[in-house]
Amino acid sequence: MFSKYLFVLPIRNKDMLTVSNAVFSLVSQFGVCETLISDQGTEFIGSCTQEVCKMFGVHQDFIPSFMHHCLGLCERTHRTLAERITPYIEKWKEWEFILPAIVFSINASINQSTKYSPFEVLYGKRPAFPLSAFPSTDLNNILTDTKSYIMAQQKRLDTIRTSVKEHSIEAQDRMEKATNAKTNELELSVGDYVYLQIEQQGQGRKFKQTYDGPFVFTNIPSKHLILLRDPNGKPSQGNDNSDELHPQHANEVRRSSRKIRLPARYQDSNFTNLDSVASETDNGGVFKVKRILAKKRNKGGFLYLVQKVGEPAENAEWLTGSLLPPKAKELVIKRLPPLIE
Repeated sequence: MFSKYLFVLPIRNKDMLTVSNAVFSLVSQFGVCETLISDQGTEFIGSCTQEVCKMFGVHQDFIPSFMHHCLGLCERTHRTLAERITPYIEKWKEWEFILPAIVFSINASINQSTKYSPFEVLYGKRPAFPLSAFPSTDLNNILTDTKSYIMAQQKRLDTIRTSVKEHSIEAQDRMEKATNAKTNELELSVGDYVYLQIEQQGQGRKFKQTYDGPFVFTNIPSKHLILLRDPNGKPSQGNDNSDELHPQHANEVRRSSRKIRLPARYQDSNFTNLDSVASETDNGGVFKVKRILAKKRNKGGFLYLVQKVGEPAENAEWLTGSLLPPKAKELVIKRLPPLIE
């Protein structure tokens, strides 16, 4: 991963035996490595691959499930390889024969983060091309013994790899700043609604919803984990007696646009109280009536159960006829509300 040198081997499938043979080919060409990092696919956690790694003394490390960004360098290389091989597949070319040339072009190209080609980082020299200008051979500069050659080669590699390390750190800082500039951290409080990201499986998964919910935010047990609850009271999987969901990673949620609308008189702090401005209601400028639900007798007159616009029916109020707007009075005459005794 340090040199970003790419090794590719075409295989027909990815079962344990095939992948184990690919690991054997890698070791046969470059020697034994210290650690093999992979996801938790069955081809890597199987007994066959484990036995091959044990035979060569290679330690296996696995990334967490559904965390593909932990192998971001590998995934990004897959994208580059797919982009370069696609034109040959579209032209019905036999891509497996052109694959070595594509891999060589990737290894010979200067990497944007390291400022060196993977070939030069690995071998300490630039690859030769058909049009490369070969320097003239000076017999006076030829090293006299193997030790001097090895020391000069080691010095050249140390210079290259020190520069690569510095450039890689600078590239990581730039990437971190660019990512943080586009990231809006969620500032959640208890009772907020959020959506939970899900990974769809099976055919047509690209056309399925990628978020489920909304769920209610309840607690933050740690910096990266949050607790959610189903607002409908539906028990979560594996927990039949509770609507609490298992702890979720903070990166897998996004804020819901769902808001609890308050009644109209609570939405505006300057909303006029009807009890103090009964005279203004005669002009019909204080509130609007959605419907009149019922009426009842009161001291020789009637009280009307009025539902206001923007409020639910359970917030309906009993008002006298003089407090009704003009249009509401016309509605009472045209459509008599039911009488409650």
